[in-house]
Amino acid sequence: RRLTQGECEELLPRTLGLNTVPAPYVGCQLCGEDYRRGAFMASMSRALARLGLEPHGELPDHLGCVLRYLAAADAPSAEVVDGTAQALRSMARQLSGVDRDNPYRHLVQATLAAVAACRAREDVP
Repeated sequence: RRLTQGECEELLPRTLGLNTVPAPYVGCQLCGEDYRRGAFMASMSRALARLGLEPHGELPDHLGCVLRYLAAADAPSAEVVDGTAQALRSMARQLSGVDRDNPYRHLVQATLAAVAACRAREDVP
């Protein structure tokens, strides 16, 4: 069904907020809450700093921070590109399991396609 703008605005934080399924944190999607997530966040923090990007109050593995890094980096780390694609696939599966009618699942799928295109661009000589 069609949602009003207000309904979409209310749905967004319930879909991709701090304590939601799926959690919008790449490191969390990849590693859960173990030490590997901390290592990923430290790596992302350094990568963001090298490009002069600020996390703006978010953890460095937040999807928004990671996507800003991918957009700004001339040659993004393959680990980050591949990890982000894996995280987005996981988020899409989780979101489909929770709410198949949620329109933001299309946004997750489109973001996955954009990240995959970023990886394909790297593979071109």
